[in-house]
Amino acid sequence: MIDDELQDWTDKSLNDTATEEELLALEERLLRDEQARDHYLNAVNIHASLQQRFVVVEEPASVVSFLTVARRKFGMGLTIAAGLAVLIAVSSILLNPASPPAVIAQVVGAYGETETAYAVGETVESGPLVVSRGLMRLDFPNGARVTLEGPARVELIDEMQMVLHHGVLTATIPEAAIGFVVDTISAHVVDLGTSFGVSVGKGGQTEVCVFDGEVEVSS
Repeated sequence: MIDDELQDWTDKSLNDTATEEELLALEERLLRDEQARDHYLNAVNIHASLQQRFVVVEEPASVVSFLTVARRKFGMGLTIAAGLAVLIAVSSILLNPASPPAVIAQVVGAYGETETAYAVGETVESGPLVVSRGLMRLDFPNGARVTLEGPARVELIDEMQMVLHHGVLTATIPEAAIGFVVDTISAHVVDLGTSFGVSVGKGGQTEVCVFDGEVEVSS
């Protein structure tokens, strides 16, 4: 059950008005309550979508629609192991042409291969990237947004292409980034202006799910 206290903590965390005590209380609640985690992530997605719709008034090319139903439709669920140190951060990142391939814009308990916690604002250069657990959203200079759900391993080629070796990702691609590519061991996925998800299982099997728009898939 979503109570008023959880809603208040969530609203304050998204508006950067939460106190340290409130953030700690929210983290503890998310750690032990799966329904609360689901509620928080849905709120984050809605918040991000509203921010993008506000920006579009001045910058039409940066339209992004971050679907809140993505994870439920994808069927992968939202699982965060007990004992997870939940990190909560939402940030608006301004990117310029000289930016690296991606910037970490949001993390929820996201850790790397050596159990080092990722942080909002970190730049991600071309090359391999491992999320051992948790959730992490990458923002690309062209407006593309990709959320990784650990455990996952990807390789960033540039702002228009990445390789998913295993794990789950969801992507929301604006008009400026049409043609964004996700490659796997068995599939070549080209975005045609959409929101979609890709998963690669332990055996290398690839599943693609389109939430809005269309993609081109080839082997």
